[in-house]
Amino acid sequence: MTKKISVSAAAAGAKALPSVRLATTNLFADAPLMERFGFLIRRLHQIHIALFMQEAEDLDITTIQFTALSVLHQLGEIDQSELAAHVGMDRANVSDVVRRLTDRGYVTVRVNPAHGRKRLLLLTRDGLSFLKIADRCALARTGAYRRGAEPGGSKSVCCAVTTSRAGTERVGPIPASPEIAAPAHSFARSRWSER
Repeated sequence: MTKKISVSAAAAGAKALPSVRLATTNLFADAPLMERFGFLIRRLHQIHIALFMQEAEDLDITTIQFTALSVLHQLGEIDQSELAAHVGMDRANVSDVVRRLTDRGYVTVRVNPAHGRKRLLLLTRDGLSFLKIADRCALARTGAYRRGAEPGGSKSVCCAVTTSRAGTERVGPIPASPEIAAPAHSFARSRWSER
């Protein structure tokens, strides 16, 4: 029987090679973080979540729950797959968001009579009242962003994000607005989705 040796054990026995950096090699890794779109977008998302949670601290709501309530307010009764497409989540994760909102009485769920496997979602009166309160928190955060931006800067950022589509084919189309949504199944599943 062959004895398995872990890579770390094998590496421990080997001499460490000196770090080599070729001056002629241009790597993306050489680019400063503040010049990487992915890093900046992720960082902006972290800041957005933190500021929203700070503003809405007493409301016990996440940004994705707020987004789901907003979509239901804008579109009225829609099925759960449509909601998933509009908020950019897979159906399994949006199901958890819907369950939490239903448990709080903000959303009603009923079976679609025309298609027995689909669930129709509707914002309740309590949901609308809660959304109005949460909306003030979101508006306060948006105002803070805009006050910190150059004139027209926030519109430029929104425009750049919504029109940037390069390289998104792997995860599916990104809805430009709630009126133009992709099917929920086209979005990549993410185990890191906010709930």
